[in-house]
Amino acid sequence: MSIRRELRQPAFRIVFYSLCVMCLMLMLMMRLNVALVEKFAQGQRAMAGGDVELDSNRQPEPADKWTRLASETGLAYSETYEFSTMAAVEDRPVAEDPDLTLPEFQLVSVKAVDQFYPLEGQLDVETRTRAPGDGENAATSEFAGPPPGEVYLARTLFERLGVEFGSKIRIGRAVFEVGGRLLSEPDPSFRIVGAAPRVLMNFADVPSTEIILPGSRYDYEVNMSGSPDRLSAFEAAATPMMGASDELEWANSREGTLSRAWERSSAFLALAALATILITLVSLQLALELYVMQQQRIVALQRTLGMTSDVLLRDYLAKLGMGLVLALTFGWLASLALERGLFALLGEQVSLPASPLFGWWVLLPAGVVAFVCLFQWYPQLRSLLQAPPASLLRQSEDGSVASSKTGRLWTLTGYALLVVTLALYLGSTLLVVVVMALFLVPLLLAGLLFLLARVATKSLSGDRHVIYKSAWRSALANILRRPWWVIPQTAALGGTFGLLLTVFLIRTELITQWTTQLPDDAPNHFLINIAPYEREELESLIQETANKLQPMYPLIRGRLAEINGEDVKTTVSKEKNVNALNRELNLTWSAELPDSNQVADGEWWTDAGGQLDPGEGSPVRVSIESLLAQQLDLDVGDSLVFDIGSERLETVVSSLRTVDWTSLKPNFYVIFEPGALEAFTPSYITSFRVGDEHSADLLSQINRNYPTVSILELGPLISRIQVLLKQVGQGLELLLAIVIAAAALVVVVVMLREAPVRAHETALMQALGLDPGALRATQRCEFFFIGCASGLLAMVLSQTASLVLQIKVFDMAPTVYWQYWLLLPIGLGVAIALYASFNLRSAMSRQPAAVLK
Repeated sequence: MSIRRELRQPAFRIVFYSLCVMCLMLMLMMRLNVALVEKFAQGQRAMAGGDVELDSNRQPEPADKWTRLASETGLAYSETYEFSTMAAVEDRPVAEDPDLTLPEFQLVSVKAVDQFYPLEGQLDVETRTRAPGDGENAATSEFAGPPPGEVYLARTLFERLGVEFGSKIRIGRAVFEVGGRLLSEPDPSFRIVGAAPRVLMNFADVPSTEIILPGSRYDYEVNMSGSPDRLSAFEAAATPMMGASDELEWANSREGTLSRAWERSSAFLALAALATILITLVSLQLALELYVMQQQRIVALQRTLGMTSDVLLRDYLAKLGMGLVLALTFGWLASLALERGLFALLGEQVSLPASPLFGWWVLLPAGVVAFVCLFQWYPQLRSLLQAPPASLLRQSEDGSVASSKTGRLWTLTGYALLVVTLALYLGSTLLVVVVMALFLVPLLLAGLLFLLARVATKSLSGDRHVIYKSAWRSALANILRRPWWVIPQTAALGGTFGLLLTVFLIRTELITQWTTQLPDDAPNHFLINIAPYEREELESLIQETANKLQPMYPLIRGRLAEINGEDVKTTVSKEKNVNALNRELNLTWSAELPDSNQVADGEWWTDAGGQLDPGEGSPVRVSIESLLAQQLDLDVGDSLVFDIGSERLETVVSSLRTVDWTSLKPNFYVIFEPGALEAFTPSYITSFRVGDEHSADLLSQINRNYPTVSILELGPLISRIQVLLKQVGQGLELLLAIVIAAAALVVVVVMLREAPVRAHETALMQALGLDPGALRATQRCEFFFIGCASGLLAMVLSQTASLVLQIKVFDMAPTVYWQYWLLLPIGLGVAIALYASFNLRSAMSRQPAAVLK
């Protein structure tokens, strides 16, 4: 059997081209999925400093307990210590301003890192070069930790202590040379309490400081990287050996902007892949149905010449198998070339890692073809091969071949299996059910639209068997004459564009939320430990240069002691492991509800006009973060007792709040009503954004004039997250383009199905004396009606699916897209009509005698 001979047949050529395009789209979709998954994984590892982190507040016994286990399981590892201490200046240049008094001591947060740090991500340090001929203060960038005997200081310490490269500072009992300015680290820790400027030192220098001794407070961490199998092996071996103070944390399980973005992006990847699979399935199904219809006369002649149905079935399966092998080869090569070409063309705009050459997903198109052939095409082909040759010769070439009742039951069974298989693969039954509804419900809705059209025609005293002078009435009559031809077309187009619009809407909401979470004016600095007497002056200083200053929130430390009159340790089970009970909480008070908070239950203590509700007096009212309330089984009206210093304060829960912890603004688990904590002296905390051109000068003034205020710089972290989300957003655009191309393939196949029907109908009408121009006008109106019906159907389906997915899968606020309800039906109607006129012009221009004979 020669593939060239088969490709000369128009019917098989359509099937082969559909197979090639389907293989290309599915493989390219899966390649981009793999690339996006790896991109996010790289980002999460870079933010965490590795794949997994073992954190403890004590030195393991023996000291190499965890590193030896990591080495035995084949993992790369890096050890770090983190602790707070006082740094003393031993040697520094003379200050240029004789009136300037620089501190001799400074509270710092020390991180001791080994030679392997960082495993993932990038350490950005400005150091003094030591090349011959370079000036003393010449600087270069380094991406590794400090050598023994040196430390890297946060840039705020350079100004606060007045040190330069080469200055000496004492940490514990050891003296170190200042060897670098720390600009950013891959795994920063942001602690509101005890926050201090960072000092980076070598892990081997820790013993010489004599700071870490029995009873000292410090964190010991081991970051590890490796393959998933080796990481799982380490976890299985380490878990039984871990104590109460040991914790194993995976990079992909950390809370934050990136983790939430990844959760939603992974759901979108599943949605886009599912939409592409189903849309290409529709196009292949339509192409194979067209192939079966065009084989009726050939099968009748072959059966008349004595060929059995089994022989013919094997022949058709052999043709399809040969075409599939060639299509898979084409799809693999073309998808590889397109992926590499797109990444090279877009460059840093996308910056996605290349997918592997081979993967299980290479065989995904074969699975789609097997499903269509087994559950959709085979019943129709079997009915065709078993039909009497005489009945096939009497039918026109465009007549459909109906499956038997058994065949239809077999098809429904196939779709049920498809739902189960996709649900198991994607891990989201709800997502699969919603998208499959977009795939199957259109038939019912298209039938309903057809009935409404028939009722409308009768109300206009129309008769579908009459040829009208009006093009639109003739078009409507043509539609009503062929319900079992029009309904599947409308359902296919409506379901396809419904899937496409759903993917488009969800992708738009995703990018909008990412932009909202990290806008261009997001705060990039936190100020902590602001004394009450410094508040007004510091606020005025920041407002002169900062773009946006958040409110200054008072901060009091307190511990939750009782819930509804019972000790909290007996009320809350230890199995819940509520971290908020193991430490003091940051308490604040505020009259206004913070921007990143929403009241989920109860009432806030100020009304819409900002007036404070005096309440009923004692006890004071508090608002609790909803997730903490859920962990503690709290509800509105419950009584709480807090220990603040040596005082006890009785409170009542007046509201529960949802908090957006990714907003990069000060947020709190517990907020008191104004005046409740006036007896305690607070410190203040705020965040603000300042441009790079003013940052150095503003921070210098704060360091010089407010030495006790701690500064947390979030700029490098925000920039990395924004770049990553932008690159992933560009990747989602590519996925959307693939879904659009898949939808276009469905339209092309639908028009190819229409070509023989329109050619026969046009020839017959011209033979009866109708004007070709009137026929073309009727055709445009007919396809306009079909396009409008498909657009309305797509809008109903996509709006319903989007609401369900936004609420149940993507955890978004539901949105109704009113603007598309008019634009989509009319726009799709015009587009389908224009494309049909262009695509079917050759079929409409054929001579009637050539067609009818």
